[in-house]
Amino acid sequence: MILPILLLFAPLTVWANTETCMFKIPYYYNIPVDTESQNRPGIAQLNESTYVIDSHPILDINNYQLSESSLKLPYDYSSKDPRRLLVKLNNYGNDTYDANDVINVKLCWPATSPFSFQLDHHFVLTRELNPEAATNQMDIYVEVIYSADFYAVKPIEENTVPVILAISKLPNRFVPIPIELYDYILYAMDLLIFAVTLLPIAQRYIRSI
Repeated sequence: MILPILLLFAPLTVWANTETCMFKIPYYYNIPVDTESQNRPGIAQLNESTYVIDSHPILDINNYQLSESSLKLPYDYSSKDPRRLLVKLNNYGNDTYDANDVINVKLCWPATSPFSFQLDHHFVLTRELNPEAATNQMDIYVEVIYSADFYAVKPIEENTVPVILAISKLPNRFVPIPIELYDYILYAMDLLIFAVTLLPIAQRYIRSI
């Protein structure tokens, strides 16, 4: 009985470190049209300390798969200087998100990686990051600042940090509950319904004793 429980929570123990942030799309924000065809592939280096991702999946309650949300962030383990990642919030198909929608950002990294992460979001003109862009619209970027928080006794050969960056649009803008909790809420509701159904039977049994 214990083994299945351990297997159930094994993935959570590997990615035990978590940082989250949440923000709302402003009502008066002019959401840019989908320019996915102009996006640079993968993680592009903007300068010595800043990287940019132009295309990253935005999850929703109907498609909450983390397989495409895994990243390997470049990092210099020798200097251990802070690095900055900007992730563009694309409006895929021009219908991914709308004004007043709530965006939840969750970043997970291995429990064995002593790193410090900070999450935020910013509004940035396209040509500030990509001077050759055909348009100069105001885009939303998720900002990830990360740095090592340890002292290495010997040189480290790694040059990346594995993370899962899950950006999702929450189903309900008035009750902003993270999507990953919905299964637990439904399970709790099922237990409650079962308990309410069982209560009269239990009462009749107690009275008959």
